[in-house]
Amino acid sequence: MASGSHDLWYSCLITDIGIGFWKPRIPPYTTMRTELKYLHHAVRRRFPRFLFDEEIRIAVLLEETTTYIRAQCIDLGEGGAGVRTNSDLPMGETVHLQIPLSSGALRLPAYVRYRAGSNYGFEFLALGDAEREYIRNACTSLVRIG
Repeated sequence: MASGSHDLWYSCLITDIGIGFWKPRIPPYTTMRTELKYLHHAVRRRFPRFLFDEEIRIAVLLEETTTYIRAQCIDLGEGGAGVRTNSDLPMGETVHLQIPLSSGALRLPAYVRYRAGSNYGFEFLALGDAEREYIRNACTSLVRIG
């Protein structure tokens, strides 16, 4: 094994009824926890993500009034976006993201998929082939990060 590389040990766990399954076990003295989280997240994505550092607006319907929240987009892909904002958005909420792209602004419905502090993950909803192609074309000039 090369110097500086990490080991990943697997342990076989037996359940109460005797069925075995494999579960990754990470030693407590390694920094691999962060790397695994990143890789696990990247492996589950259906579409690649690209570095996209732009200010966006999030349209949220509160009672019967639409409120616009300023946010910073971190990454973008055909399936969703990573966004940072100090505003509190409830998990599972459907919002509209207004994203300024070089070929023109897009307003997309999105679902608040996850939250980690002030970072949010949005999954785009009901995108057609034309919208996905529009995003794909806009991402060709961006740096791929996942």
